[in-house]
Amino acid sequence: MLSAVVDTGYNSTRLCIYQVFPNNTFRIIGSTKSFLRLGEDVKEGYPIPEGKVVEAEKLFKEFKKVIEKKKVGEVKLLGTSAFRYASNGPEVAKRLSDVLGVEMRVLSGEEEGVFSFLGTVNSLPVDSGVVFDLGGGSLEIVYFSSREVREVYHFRLGALRLSKELKD
Repeated sequence: MLSAVVDTGYNSTRLCIYQVFPNNTFRIIGSTKSFLRLGEDVKEGYPIPEGKVVEAEKLFKEFKKVIEKKKVGEVKLLGTSAFRYASNGPEVAKRLSDVLGVEMRVLSGEEEGVFSFLGTVNSLPVDSGVVFDLGGGSLEIVYFSSREVREVYHFRLGALRLSKELKD
């Protein structure tokens, strides 16, 4: 069975298609990434600009073509910091959900950290440590031991967000 994840956030949007096996293991079939920068001009409480939303809708239409061509059975649509910070985040999430026909799940900062942790421990032979996930609009830090989350910290700063603020 093929599954897909569309992860869209402050800086970039990625489509990954996976082949999922009966034992719940998987392998990546393909991946594409676009630097939409939905959050580029978004200060907390301000909207994602309409031009960026239209650009995202066009990209999602292209993603939908790929998903349909590959006959993907399951699609997960995730939104991160751009949707958490923007005043129109829920409306933009709905518009993009409508394009793909899948409801977007907007992750909290803590959930985003847990997903980063899962990606790390399921791809590396590590037992304990710290995961840093620096995105375009947020930073998540996850402390773990015995391959289990112990603490998650979420900060409202990211590479694109900081570079913008340093220019202002």
